[in-house]
Amino acid sequence: MINLLASETKTNIIKNIKNTKYFSIILDCTPDASHQEQISFVLRCIDVSSTQIQVFEYFLEFLRVDDTTGKCIFGVIMNEINNIGLDISNLR
Repeated sequence: MINLLASETKTNIIKNIKNTKYFSIILDCTPDASHQEQISFVLRCIDVSSTQIQVFEYFLEFLRVDDTTGKCIFGVIMNEINNIGLDISNLR
């Protein structure tokens, strides 16, 4: 039940981000309790469709990484953006 709710929530977040078109990402690497490196993956978008501009930040998930080199982190980020169906050309 919890997985279904989480999946539906994530789907709605991605739909909102696609509607605003442009997005940015916020990342932070930190080890978990078992000393495995992980990235907190947050997406930010701005809704300008109404008279009041609103900024939204959505935490999506923790991503596991093998090491914290730029190449590895870039690969993990690109993989996740492709998996969730966002267009990398809209990343700002």
